[in-house]
Amino acid sequence: MSVEELLQVAIIVNILAATIRIATPLLLTALGELVTERAGILNLGLEGMMLMGAFISFLVAHQTGSTGLALAAAVAVGAIMALISAIMTITLKVDQVVTGMAINLFGSGMSLFWYRSVFGEFATGEMPTITMMQNVRIPLLSDIPYLGEILFSHRILTYLAFLAVPAIWFFLYRTKYGLLIRGLGEKHHFTLMCRDLSEIATYARVGNVEYRFLRQYTPGPYTFILQATHEVPRRLQHPKRKTVGLRVPGHPLTQALLAALGEPLLSTSLILPDESEPLCDPYDIDDRIGNRVELILDVGFCADHPTTVIDLSGGTPVLVRRGRGEVPAGVEEAE
Repeated sequence: MSVEELLQVAIIVNILAATIRIATPLLLTALGELVTERAGILNLGLEGMMLMGAFISFLVAHQTGSTGLALAAAVAVGAIMALISAIMTITLKVDQVVTGMAINLFGSGMSLFWYRSVFGEFATGEMPTITMMQNVRIPLLSDIPYLGEILFSHRILTYLAFLAVPAIWFFLYRTKYGLLIRGLGEKHHFTLMCRDLSEIATYARVGNVEYRFLRQYTPGPYTFILQATHEVPRRLQHPKRKTVGLRVPGHPLTQALLAALGEPLLSTSLILPDESEPLCDPYDIDDRIGNRVELILDVGFCADHPTTVIDLSGGTPVLVRRGRGEVPAGVEEAE
């Protein structure tokens, strides 16, 4: 092999190795966002969180010379930024898109400002340097020609990032908490079960027409779609119409639970991922997911027919789905 060919091979190997190395923070961030997206959360502030974590870790490494402390600082700052995002979207009910944009602007601006404030003296001289993590060469595998340098001669974080891929898969598909997260997918519809009409009025806009209709058919096997109030989390609302499903159950056990809790219960049909029919038999439920949930209340075989869904958000009652409840007179069929 000529010198020119050797040089070309060396360049290609270095480029591929650098690609994997540079992909490490992006992969870790993408895996975290994968989990949040499966839970129905839109986090657009990832760039701002990464910038703040990167700057603080660089600052700690520069001041202490410890890569371990720098890594811990980056994790802590990322957690704090995520907490800020949670407070804004959950507690203050700020729109998730607006929150993400604000965090990105804050992270990019603040990290640059702090960098210039702390390292301003380096502006006209040498750039600040830190102690870097050393590459860890995997025995035997790192000696493989070309592939050893590309795949098996990286820092420990790179190995952890790629090992996190199957770990996240196992978490989502083989654990109780993963099942709960996947059950919150954007195509899964939820209903708020309320004790009575007064509680429905807290979470939905109820006019005189809607009130008379609800008073006549609750409690019962009906789910009503109404315009949501600000008390309803955006995750539970229809993304475009801002509506929510509500019902008043007639089962005495459900009513007792609602009375004991003093607030609505979030309910949904027990349809497992990649299945189309809900689980109804309590023994089947226990066999399938008994080790993945905290508690199963056995009140007998559940009805396999869903509730009748009526849309009251447009002024005129519209039948969305036929179910156990008889269709009231005057309800129009959905087109």
